[in-house]
Amino acid sequence: MTSLQLMMQLVVFSTIALGTVYFLFYRPTVDAQRRARRVVSDLRVGDEVVTSGGLIGRVVGVSEPDNGPAIVSLDLGTAVVRVRITAINDLMQRAPAAQTATPMQEGSREPTLAPIAGGGLTERHAK
Repeated sequence: MTSLQLMMQLVVFSTIALGTVYFLFYRPTVDAQRRARRVVSDLRVGDEVVTSGGLIGRVVGVSEPDNGPAIVSLDLGTAVVRVRITAINDLMQRAPAAQTATPMQEGSREPTLAPIAGGGLTERHAK
């Protein structure tokens, strides 16, 4: 092989390696960051969100301190907690404004939350 052929092979393999790194590592990371920024920018009072700790809550307020990221107040059903906006991972699907919540139908197997003696909530299934 001549030195020109070796150089062309090096260029081709380098291009393939860089393309692989881009599509396997860089692009998915950038897409995930873009989605996260979109979730945070679309956040409104009344939205249901999921935090990085797995808590699901309804946004009741957003405050932006002078230093650091914004703080979101979440209603968890039994308490209102404050979390940093960076802890918001996902936005639950929004219900249309005209649609109201309907009670569960008889025979549904969807879990519901019921109060227990200690003041907490427990999961039970409709029968």
